Amino acid sequence: MQPFDLFPTSLQKILVKLEDQDRKEREAKLDRMQRLRQIPRETGEFLYQFLTSFVPQFPQFIGLEIGSSGGYSTLWQGMALVTSACGKLISLDHDPKKYRLAYENIKATGIDQYVTLSQGDAKDYLKNSQGKFSYVFLDAEKEDYLEFFMLLKDHVSSGTVLIADNVISHKDDVLNFLEMIHEDCRVSSIILPVGQGLAYVRWI
Repeated sequence: MQPFDLFPTSLQKILVKLEDQDRKEREAKLDRMQRLRQIPRETGEFLYQFLTSFVPQFPQFIGLEIGSSGGYSTLWQGMALVTSACGKLISLDHDPKKYRLAYENIKATGIDQYVTLSQGDAKDYLKNSQGKFSYVFLDAEKEDYLEFFMLLKDHVSSGTVLIADNVISHKDDVLNFLEMIHEDCRVSSIILPVGQGLAYVRWI
């Protein structure tokens, strides 16, 4: 049985609706900035499975998502916290329209106890926040991956995990980021052929 089959029917309907919207936008060849550009279900299932085993290792789990879009990936991660009955996920997106859609979807599923959405620039958030994170999911503009990685240095501890999306499908756009995580002695990393390609980075 897949994780999707275990979710409440109301949540399944929202996930399918978002999948259909994303597919139609791609088929219509809308401008990339107007599309949801969300993760595929395969990636959502991976994040859910990973977090259900990862979250209970922390007495106080705080996760960060950079790029909520319509809340599709947020729902998969949020459900892992529901399953674990602990933790908090902070999800950021700069687009007001996408933020509102994500807010409606999170509210409709009732998982807002575990998920906090915020609309604004994630770079400013990291520059101004003093928070430490157990986990970060990065799915923003690919040319910004390296800058986000550098900004995270003050927000991580030993054992913090960063998962970055699209590192195979957009390899040329994230090449400087990939070179950095390969060379940086503070982290260990591996590229996973899941969905559009995930970089799994762990601070040592």
